[in-house]
Amino acid sequence: MAAQQQSPVRIEYDMAAPNVVEVRVHGEVGMASVPALNALVYQLFNEGHLRIVFNLSGSNYLASSAIGTFLGAAETARGKGGDVVLAGIRDKVRHVLDLMGVPRIVRIVADTKEAVGILSGRA
Repeated sequence: MAAQQQSPVRIEYDMAAPNVVEVRVHGEVGMASVPALNALVYQLFNEGHLRIVFNLSGSNYLASSAIGTFLGAAETARGKGGDVVLAGIRDKVRHVLDLMGVPRIVRIVADTKEAVGILSGRA
């Protein structure tokens, strides 16, 4: 049986609005790429960014540890007066998040524009 190749993950970020950072995740976020995601989240917090939208429209797989990163980021951000929103989630990934109860903890919206509006206080 051939081993399945995991597609490489690419994580980019920039300011989506004043005080709102958009983190774009492309590819499959497996166990090997979660440390890079964690490092970026901690870097953003250390730089004082407390409002983060994770744009997952380019990702079709999230390891459970990646989901844990999003939940931990939301808890940390809220503890410091910020928040985290997940956006652009594909149906397959959304189904898993729904089964795990993630929407009860982290807001999930259709796209980055909606997320930025929420995090900017415009929604």
